[in-house]
Amino acid sequence: MSEDGIEVSDEEPQDVTDEVDELLDDYHGTRILTVERSTATAHRLSRYDGVCGNVHGHNIEWEVELTIEMTGESHNMPLDFKDVADLLDRFDHALTVAHDDEMLELDPVWGGVKDDADFPVEYQSEVFGQVWVFEGDPTCEVLSQYVANELTSIESVLDAEVTAWETDKYGMSAGSP
Repeated sequence: MSEDGIEVSDEEPQDVTDEVDELLDDYHGTRILTVERSTATAHRLSRYDGVCGNVHGHNIEWEVELTIEMTGESHNMPLDFKDVADLLDRFDHALTVAHDDEMLELDPVWGGVKDDADFPVEYQSEVFGQVWVFEGDPTCEVLSQYVANELTSIESVLDAEVTAWETDKYGMSAGSP
């Protein structure tokens, strides 16, 4: 015992590498990662005959549930919650429209984007601000499927279930392709 009351050992320090590796093995397998997020997103359904054909917005409540593979990362976090939130946040305060929406013709920036477009396209407009252009009308079905596809392109993500709630009563879910 030292003067400070700390027990001191004369033994050589042990190599704990095998024990740590064994503990990390317990973290392999799959886990469920869940993220909930809200975005204020505008859209126009130009092909819809009704009020949704007007520009309007929703406070979309997103629910994302991912099956992820634990890859043995030293920090045991193969996917950061923030990466999922950042993907959803790309729709926050953005306008989503179809590629053939006549409204886009009012935007001089769109003329330079549309020729090389591989949808969806995200761009910054002087007229509309942040714009997402999809091949068809940007419904919750389209947005949730896009997010699910983006998430399943991440190596550690085995499965994705994404729900976009337009209101507290109406939502749409999409899963892995």
